Amino acid sequence: MSNTLNFRQLQALKLIDRFNPKCLDGKVAFSAITKEELLNSMRDLITNPLGISQGVHPLCGIACVMKIAAELDPVNLVKMGGYFYANGQYITRSFLTPPIKVPTYLKRMEPTAGHSAANFILQATVKSFYNPVTGYNNNPGTKFNEWQGITFPVQLRKFLKTYFDIDSVPMRTYRHTIEEIQNKLKEGATLMAWTSWNQMKKPGGRFKVLQQHYVIIKNIERFGTEIHLTIDNPRKTHDKLQLIKFENEKQCYKALIGVYGFKRKEKVVS
Repeated sequence: MSNTLNFRQLQALKLIDRFNPKCLDGKVAFSAITKEELLNSMRDLITNPLGISQGVHPLCGIACVMKIAAELDPVNLVKMGGYFYANGQYITRSFLTPPIKVPTYLKRMEPTAGHSAANFILQATVKSFYNPVTGYNNNPGTKFNEWQGITFPVQLRKFLKTYFDIDSVPMRTYRHTIEEIQNKLKEGATLMAWTSWNQMKKPGGRFKVLQQHYVIIKNIERFGTEIHLTIDNPRKTHDKLQLIKFENEKQCYKALIGVYGFKRKEKVVS
């Protein structure tokens, strides 16, 4: 964790300090979560995006976009979490953007193992929004919950581009080279990878359909014929990075199903 906060993080923290909606007389949407629990966990989320975790939940994709939003647009992430908690919905200024509403059944739930109050409110609500038929039952370890946790890159990219000041970075998603990934990182892009997790854990293994996982790429380097990939893994319960070593490029390409780049939207000066 860095001890230096950037300007956008400081703005987000000031917004958290001013959070005092009129409904805080016991009529908040998430009645089982106190204001103090929300604000303390939101501060942790903003000051240390590396610490954002999916916990024991199958929400790696949602956790990764929360990491990206906390890094690139923390102010709007704070607004979203605050509106979910206080009003049970998040509505943007654009009538073209669909509101995100908290399902009634989620409002009564308490965060389960591995999720802070802010992480639970944000991740479970967004997952329910993208799975409107069955929602998200918040029962870790069940097969039904694993199925409910599935998200696809098109959903995650659309979420970031629609609700935050974030754009996609043009890049080859699948047929990329190691050097292309390195160049995007040098340009300041934030990279999310859709991976075959069993091949990340045991490089060179067989592809398994139900063992896919999203991570954030932090660095990639060549060491002779080896490829060393440093990732921010949302499955971990700490804020340390994880190093994956591949014996060759082929193993690396088999593990990285797709790579998606993001950057903060540039302000247009008229």
